[in-house]
Amino acid sequence: MLVLFLAACSRGEAARTETARGDSAPAASPAPEAAAQPAAPAAPAEAGASRSFSSVLSRFEMKVPDVWAQRFTASERTQPVEYPGASSVVEFVFLPESGGEPPALLTIVRYPRAAWERSKATLPSATLLQEVGQDAFVLVPAGKNPYPAGSADNAAFERMRVGEERIKPGFAGR
Repeated sequence: MLVLFLAACSRGEAARTETARGDSAPAASPAPEAAAQPAAPAAPAEAGASRSFSSVLSRFEMKVPDVWAQRFTASERTQPVEYPGASSVVEFVFLPESGGEPPALLTIVRYPRAAWERSKATLPSATLLQEVGQDAFVLVPAGKNPYPAGSADNAAFERMRVGEERIKPGFAGR
């Protein structure tokens, strides 16, 4: 019965756990992974964010925008090759109804502070969310919407696109 209940849970929660256990690291990077650990629903800290995400590898808590409900997954990995010098990355990925390669809604990258200083010129759209100790938490926003104009996935992706102003108030590195 518990299995049936869990199967009926939101698509985002089930996919988040499945993706976090899957092979999300690039083939060239044998970096260890950790399962994304969804936190229990919390009292809303701000309008539009009633759930939270707890990162195991990047060590942060983040309020998840309600508009993401049932349409995202998250994966974590260390030493991401696409972010040289970073210690870890968490990607929040859109789950399209039409299939295909899902794009990132946003990415949180944890850098040692000195590595972020060297890297920030190569990431002009990235925003510093928070500094904790010698680490910098950086938000990389979604790229171009890959779905055809007028499609359901295009509209959903645009609704789910969020930036620093929505994430920063509910973000806490540790």
